[in-house]
Amino acid sequence: MNIFKRLFNFFQAKANTMIDNQDKPVDIIEQKLEYMRADLSNNIEYLRKVKALAIRAKNDSDNYVAEAEENENEAISILKKVQLNQIDIYEGNRLAKDALIKKEALLAKAKVTTAERNKLDYKVELLKGTVAVITSNISDYEKELDALKAEIKIIEAEQNINKQMT
Repeated sequence: MNIFKRLFNFFQAKANTMIDNQDKPVDIIEQKLEYMRADLSNNIEYLRKVKALAIRAKNDSDNYVAEAEENENEAISILKKVQLNQIDIYEGNRLAKDALIKKEALLAKAKVTTAERNKLDYKVELLKGTVAVITSNISDYEKELDALKAEIKIIEAEQNINKQMT
């Protein structure tokens, strides 16, 4: 009978040790989850800001292209007026040349903003990947935390059963 009591005390001590050790990983995982959630919210905020910048760059680029087309149409209409002798040839050529210079400047701005938009789109994709990885990690840690909590409950239930048996 004495041997059974010793075995019971041994297993009880092991169970207590496991419970004591399990509290620490639970706290560590909960702390890690808290940091990861804060990191996730920061990355989502950055993602929103970069998306907004990308949309703004796209709109600017589209506006520059539209304005360039307007200037090209203006130059064409001026040249048509010159052909119909409604405007002086020298004045018409000067106005058409100015409109075409504006068009080229706007197309250059459009090219720059398109390149900027492409960079921002790339950053958006990187941030989406980061957010996906963090979300996946949070999910994994939550599952691990649930498993640890379940283990602790099982160990505590085993201890209660062992106490009741004695």
